Amino acid sequence: CVDKEWYKFTIPIISNEALSFMQRCVEGAMYADQLLTKSSNSSDPIDRIKYIAGFFVSSLSTHIGRFSKPFNPILGETFEFLSQEKNFRAVCEQVSHHPPVSAIYMQS
Repeated sequence: CVDKEWYKFTIPIISNEALSFMQRCVEGAMYADQLLTKSSNSSDPIDRIKYIAGFFVSSLSTHIGRFSKPFNPILGETFEFLSQEKNFRAVCEQVSHHPPVSAIYMQS
């Protein structure tokens, strides 16, 4: 692959993670119910900032130690996640392929 452009050679499937990009986006918002609800119910502004910062840091913790990339979703692909125990629901759809755009709706 020395003389080729980086987009013209294939990468083995083993280097991909067994989930799509939309699933990986939803993983980062799993703790929205626990942290953002506590933030909105808190009267102290410092506590609010702590809960919001904790939410953003928790989304980064799902990527530690992962070196493989997720699959690119195809145009029109959908993904729905529903967690009764965490009171969390997410619906995603790939709305454009070039450039890649995913529409995500999350409810907690």
